[in-house]
Amino acid sequence: MSGRQNIETIVGLGVIVFCILLLVIVYRDGLFGSSKRYYTLNTTFERADGINIGSDVSISGVKIGEVKDKRIDPNNYNAIITITVEKGLKLPIDTSAEITSASLLGDKYISIVPGAEKENLKGGDTIEFTQSSINIEGLITKFFFGLDAPKGDSGQEAPSS
Repeated sequence: MSGRQNIETIVGLGVIVFCILLLVIVYRDGLFGSSKRYYTLNTTFERADGINIGSDVSISGVKIGEVKDKRIDPNNYNAIITITVEKGLKLPIDTSAEITSASLLGDKYISIVPGAEKENLKGGDTIEFTQSSINIEGLITKFFFGLDAPKGDSGQEAPSS
């Protein structure tokens, strides 16, 4: 029995060490420790179609953060989006943000275009220069169904068929 108890004790200690290591990894890289590696910035868009909490934030196609919050500004009804950015990236104060899509029907993400100023944005600052998302579905509808029909030579609208 003594040999079996020693094996059970060693296995038990191994399980405890494994659990402690797992907690350390989760704290350092997971949900609890993630805020230490990022800082937050705010952006304001007239249209934020397709952007959701968890959407990517990237520079030159490389993910540098994600969308943390999306809410409405009750004063002007614009979308206020809070994003995270890796702490090692210092973005100039004239940085711009635009909502773009990976492909014609792909997921949308926020693309950051760094500026050239010497002064950098700090955590909690707002990116002032933004470009809202383009409503691709609306453009396709207008193209195919001619909702805004071109005018003829006489200045009158072309007849619809």
